[in-house]
Amino acid sequence: MSEQEKTIYAEIKKVTHVLSQDLQIPGFQRPYRWTEKNVLQLLVDIYGSWKQAKSAYRIGSVILYEDPEHPEKGFQIIDGQQRITTLILILLQLESTQALTLSENLKFNHTDSEKCILRNYDFIEYWLAENVAQEKADFLNYINKFCEFVEVRVSKLS
Repeated sequence: MSEQEKTIYAEIKKVTHVLSQDLQIPGFQRPYRWTEKNVLQLLVDIYGSWKQAKSAYRIGSVILYEDPEHPEKGFQIIDGQQRITTLILILLQLESTQALTLSENLKFNHTDSEKCILRNYDFIEYWLAENVAQEKADFLNYINKFCEFVEVRVSKLS
């Protein structure tokens, strides 16, 4: 079976690779609603992996859909929007230029999303100041080089 005939394809990818793609949030997605508790769990997990010098930390999976008839539209995030959005917020606080570009491209269709994004952005700033402080560059480097997703690409929404 050729690559184009497959409807599902999965591969482990670095966070930077996943975030470097043209990602879109489809209108049918639920709002971004991660709480500070969810954000804290992600931060603590990444931090713990970093401090233990683990060679990889798998954040989870993301499901991306690319319309085979309109590949110029990029990838729609079918699953993983909460993690991707939170990672972008973390990377923005760590002053990643890649995150700045991506954050400008993602459109959130709900006011709930905007409220949670602002609240979590402030929480991440506080947490990083308390826990990472002078090691921000090293923490960013760990996320970029050692954190990964299982990227699942689908060519059919069904």
